[in-house]
Amino acid sequence: MTGALVFVAIPPSPPVPPVLPGALPLAPFLKTLHAAGIEDILLLATRNVLAGIHRDEPAGFTPVEIDETSDDNLLYLAKQGLAHLDQRCERLLLFPISPSCPSPPSKEVMQALFSAPSDLLVPLYGQVPGFPLLLSNRLFSNIQKNKVPGRGIAPLIQAAGTTPHFLPFSPDDDFVSAESDEAEPSACTGYPPLFTVRPTMKLALRHEEAFFGPGPYRLLRLIEQTGSLRMACTQMGLSYSKGWKTVENIEKQFGYKVLFRTRGGQEHGRSELTKNGRWLLEKYAAYQNDLSIEMYRLYLKHFL
Repeated sequence: MTGALVFVAIPPSPPVPPVLPGALPLAPFLKTLHAAGIEDILLLATRNVLAGIHRDEPAGFTPVEIDETSDDNLLYLAKQGLAHLDQRCERLLLFPISPSCPSPPSKEVMQALFSAPSDLLVPLYGQVPGFPLLLSNRLFSNIQKNKVPGRGIAPLIQAAGTTPHFLPFSPDDDFVSAESDEAEPSACTGYPPLFTVRPTMKLALRHEEAFFGPGPYRLLRLIEQTGSLRMACTQMGLSYSKGWKTVENIEKQFGYKVLFRTRGGQEHGRSELTKNGRWLLEKYAAYQNDLSIEMYRLYLKHFL
């Protein structure tokens, strides 16, 4: 059986208003967990937060009081959950719920986690590790008996005595601007951060110059999704001329057409990726996933 440990995470900065009755998005989280066949659900929160949960909130979870300022100590939270669920669960999901992070794990994330054979699973969204974590009962004894100071996931990894398996998901889960190759974490990678310090890398393909990185990747992906270069530029906050120049530079450096455009008709023209454009997207995403996994493996080897 799989249990779920949901902890209420309130970011200290920027300031957020107090958790009011009904403010926590419990209903979508519980619906997602129940749909995945998870019935044993703990809600870990401070006394004040638990007192604010309105009686109209959906049933289907057990409240557990935790200490103040403990929502970024994943080892402590795991210990609290295992004290209640250890004997009943073969594996345990661990993730935050917050008024500022209202999205529950997607069905795809849940299915991928459940099908991957590993004792400690960490989703990797582009280059950012996130939630939910999945722990197997083979780690429960080590987690309960070992004491390791610190915040984030590092003490949990050290207490468990195992190396996590990073499970990559599409970098589309990160917002990336074509003007900047920096990614902002999605809701799944929100507070609390898994690593207080984490590695990062800038991946780009080059010929005569660098021509394809996170920004151009995002532009082509949005064109594929929307069927419109103009709409893709709008969603990225990019001028149409800048977007078109980006596409032209990709084609010049890559040596193949990546975009096919039609004019007129009921849809007033469409933009579609060519076979080579779709191939470039697929290979870049797979390449980034493999490099990100290796990056974290080396990071843990040298810094943890």
